[in-house]
Amino acid sequence: MNRRQALAGLTANLTIVSPHTAFGSQANSAVAVGIIGTGGRGRYDGAFFAKDPRAQIAALCDLYPDQIDRAKTQIPAADSAKVFTRFQDLLAAPGIDAVVITTPVYLHPEHFEAAVQARKHIYCEKPAGASVTGVKRLLAAAEKAD
Repeated sequence: MNRRQALAGLTANLTIVSPHTAFGSQANSAVAVGIIGTGGRGRYDGAFFAKDPRAQIAALCDLYPDQIDRAKTQIPAADSAKVFTRFQDLLAAPGIDAVVITTPVYLHPEHFEAAVQARKHIYCEKPAGASVTGVKRLLAAAEKAD
């Protein structure tokens, strides 16, 4: 059997469902995204997420209010996002499905670990950490994730 024969057999057994069945449920609604760290990189990543109709910028978190203000004006549709100065509060907020971690590198392991414990989906900027110990901490947290 070659790959064309395998694909022909596979396509013959596919079940086609209506678009309403695939896309009409709450399970397929927009992902509520929280951004931890709204500096330059956070605003850059946030703009990409905001352009995707499957995502909604729901929360912004930064220690510095001026960075949050910039994010609210520079990220499309982020003007109505909830605002937090503590990442723990963002992670505890109901309705946040995923987080984008764009804080300084030395904070990535701590923020990643907390996001895993909060059972959030995570996009973390690289590098994973600033030291071998930090990277190992992040990897250990990733092993515990669902």
